[in-house]
Amino acid sequence: MTTSDAGVRVGEGVPPGALSPHAPAFRAFVFDFDGVILDTATAKTEAFRTIASRYGEEYGVLMAEYHRTAGSIGRRARWDHFFAHILELEPDPGEVDEMCRAVGRLVRLGALVAQEVPGVLDYIEAVAPFGVHLVSGIEEEELRDLVSRRGLGRYFLRVRGGDKHRRLRQMVQEGDIPLPAVYFGDTPDDERAARAAGMDFVFVAGCSEFTAADFPAGTRVIQDFREVLA
Repeated sequence: MTTSDAGVRVGEGVPPGALSPHAPAFRAFVFDFDGVILDTATAKTEAFRTIASRYGEEYGVLMAEYHRTAGSIGRRARWDHFFAHILELEPDPGEVDEMCRAVGRLVRLGALVAQEVPGVLDYIEAVAPFGVHLVSGIEEEELRDLVSRRGLGRYFLRVRGGDKHRRLRQMVQEGDIPLPAVYFGDTPDDERAARAAGMDFVFVAGCSEFTAADFPAGTRVIQDFREVLA
């Protein structure tokens, strides 16, 4: 079990003082994108519901629920699941590609106009000397494009997308994320990915589709970053 100089032990919860931007207990701060940097989590689910509703409103509802709980798998795998297990139909040639493109357009539009999670950029600037990274399940090329379009690139040492579980483990193993480190996320899958990489975790609840009841007991919860800026 990793222990910081301030006595924070991974897996035992994050006490309030550990997140102080003035004397933090962590050597690296890692952020998810949707629902943590930008208030896009609900809009992203709505994009999947809208596109899946082409086949009927009931299928849109089922796809939205599946999307919320699917974790870090990619967009194509989500639509493969939609056809195989929700529609139970074989897609026409090119149909999955078109669904990926259609939902991608809606997601990008939503991200370009979404509000920032309150306090997040001020907090990132405050802890920047300790090392700040962005790791999201969004495909890396798309993530980098969104970060560039929103003018967020200067805030992060590294921007990595794709399989969040694999990315976090790799970055810890290669020393890009020194431990002890904390990951700010908004889904149970984020919590599992952080723990598996040996990191601690904070649930950012204010823009999430989940509640504290969806996480293990003892998980640190903040509504937004104004709570930890003082």
